[in-house]
Amino acid sequence: VRCASSRLLAAVGFAGGQGLFTNGTAGFDEAVRVCLRGIEDPSRKVAASFSDALGEVTSCTASTSAQAALGACKEAKRPQLGKVLENPTQILCAAFLRSLAEG
Repeated sequence: VRCASSRLLAAVGFAGGQGLFTNGTAGFDEAVRVCLRGIEDPSRKVAASFSDALGEVTSCTASTSAQAALGACKEAKRPQLGKVLENPTQILCAAFLRSLAEG
């Protein structure tokens, strides 16, 4: 079930992630949180699957939906979300470094 969930998130990200940005960045934030939790799963297969999903989800920040959400974040003065959308690699790097540190 966890692998299937991660594949679903990966598919949403691969498709551009439009559904993740329908209410600002709340869906995107939740998808990233789920992926980061999944990376910590004791099963290597599940962790790898969520790692792939995280890559797909963060890569969808270049979509038009994400850019509209970024504009809304800037208007709402929510710079921490704007920074994530402008530089999605920081999410990937943080997750990668955390997994290296934990072995």
